[in-house]
Amino acid sequence: MTTQPTRAAILPERYARRNFWANVGDIATFSFGASLVSRYTLLPYFVSQLSDNRLLLGLIPALFSLGWLLPQLFTAPLVASLPRRLPYILWVTLWERLPFLALGLALGLWPGLPPWALLSIFFGCYAVHNLSAGLAATAWQDFIARVIPGNRLGAFFGLASALGGALGMLGAVVIDWSQVNLPFPQSVGFLSLLCFAALVVSMVCLALSVEPARPP
Repeated sequence: MTTQPTRAAILPERYARRNFWANVGDIATFSFGASLVSRYTLLPYFVSQLSDNRLLLGLIPALFSLGWLLPQLFTAPLVASLPRRLPYILWVTLWERLPFLALGLALGLWPGLPPWALLSIFFGCYAVHNLSAGLAATAWQDFIARVIPGNRLGAFFGLASALGGALGMLGAVVIDWSQVNLPFPQSVGFLSLLCFAALVVSMVCLALSVEPARPP
């Protein structure tokens, strides 16, 4: 006697193509946005223009590692109790994206603030961004495993990474243009706003995914 496949088992196959391309779009456009505010290049440049304190430069990778890794120690039980991961991811990653809107507006509207104020705004925004990314990380990884068939994960990550890398090269061109044509710190504000726009597109792509509910 054969059993009928559950709705949860059917949906990933029915929407496999949609989920594949929606999440490729998510990763590619997210990578483009991240390239515009790289923690390896642009952000250290921004901080170094406002202060010669090396400890502040060291805060950039420290906040990234702490924000990304620490929340994952505590979110696994919560994620495991959710029938669907996507609503939680969308809510948390909204706060991963909004800091770049806030930073871009602050640098564009109030470029004359004293350096300590600009640095405080930057590090506050950057901390919220990384903390939100860490809160979403466990759920997002499990979500990808749910909506992308296992035999397509290699192609999925390969294509998403390739497109993200290509868009990252475009991001380098945009950064170069902004540094030549815009004054500091408005140039960084412009890149932050463009990053936010790319991350909004990324979030829309993510929201197009179809994830079936499953028992916790």
